[in-house]
Amino acid sequence: MAIFSSVIESIAIFVALTSAFASSGTYPTSDGWVTLLQARYTRSTDVITRGLSGYNTKWFLKNVMPALEQEITRGAYSSPSLITIWLGTNDAVLVNGSNAERHVTVESYKKNLNHIVLGFQKAAPKAHILMITPPHIDDNARVKYASQRTDSKRGMVDRSNAVTGTYARACVEVANTLQVPVLDMYGHFNAMPSATRNGMLGDGIHFNEAGNKMVDEQFRTKISSEFPDLAEMVGIQAYHGAAQHIRSYDEKKKVIEKVVEKAKSVRDALLKKHFRCDVVTGGGTGTYLLEAGSGVFTEVQPGSYLFNDADYSRNFDEAGELVKDWEQSLYVLTTVVSKNEKAAVPRAVVDAGTKAVSLDSGSPLVHTLINGEKLPTPLEYHGGGDEHGILKPLQVAHRVDLPHIGLNVKVKRFNQAR
Repeated sequence: MAIFSSVIESIAIFVALTSAFASSGTYPTSDGWVTLLQARYTRSTDVITRGLSGYNTKWFLKNVMPALEQEITRGAYSSPSLITIWLGTNDAVLVNGSNAERHVTVESYKKNLNHIVLGFQKAAPKAHILMITPPHIDDNARVKYASQRTDSKRGMVDRSNAVTGTYARACVEVANTLQVPVLDMYGHFNAMPSATRNGMLGDGIHFNEAGNKMVDEQFRTKISSEFPDLAEMVGIQAYHGAAQHIRSYDEKKKVIEKVVEKAKSVRDALLKKHFRCDVVTGGGTGTYLLEAGSGVFTEVQPGSYLFNDADYSRNFDEAGELVKDWEQSLYVLTTVVSKNEKAAVPRAVVDAGTKAVSLDSGSPLVHTLINGEKLPTPLEYHGGGDEHGILKPLQVAHRVDLPHIGLNVKVKRFNQAR
């Protein structure tokens, strides 16, 4: 059993109830399927494994199920988001084989699965349930294993692919009756050439590295298709911050073309590996038209346009003109506190220093209002320390266009907008 538990909201548990594949799935040396899932969901989900090697559904119901129900209902973790039930390989051992004590009849197997599903639906009513069929068996490998035994059970074969198939079909039948999604591992692997599918098993039962990767892929594909709310991702973000302030349109276009190419490459690679990538988002106030027209981006996310800032007004459009998509709407209101008309370069000191405006993207632009009209002015703002700024040449009352609104908006208690 494996448990997936979200660390973003309440713990969302993915419980994979399994026996034969519980421990082997956690081996990092063979890229165990549990290890792969834990790595894949590490930023959003806790993966907790539960299961005992060699257990069948009868023993699971008797010895494991009560503890798991208590674990869930008593709040050892919050309600599971997904419970996967992967039992049957040990139920399907041959009745006259070397592990005959594990054998459970097909009818009992079906009843046990039914009880397990209903038990978890009661303990975790909000959880999704996914049933999984026992996978294939490599008959030749099991015959070889039996022939190499040195005890009294030498030559006694424990499993067969055909008998396991009977239990796999029984699992599908129970899932359909209970209207629970089912992942048919047996059917998936048996659709392959025998050499291919058997090459994914290490001992004829347990998965090797190639098999674990296939199991991981099947899990991810099924979770994404059946439970899209649990999918680990929906897309990618491709935002080039530095490109927003490239002055030349042609130079900016070349940079964004490379961004689009990389975004498309990543998107296509994710889709090929059966990851969801419905969204490709990015772009900004300085480049949004280029991403929007790329045919790759499904969403653009300009933000500064709401207020605009002085640096964006220094960019050029395709016609070689200064960009005028947005008017300035946010200003820092400042007051002249002193003036010196007799200096070599007349200047005024205002009460807006680097605590009020940032200089990381150049100096802010001065916006002058006289009689309610915006007039062009040659005034320039110069840093004068934390508390003050210097305007040259002299004027009496000024408002300052923010040079870079990101650093200003978050530190201001009040911002003035038109």
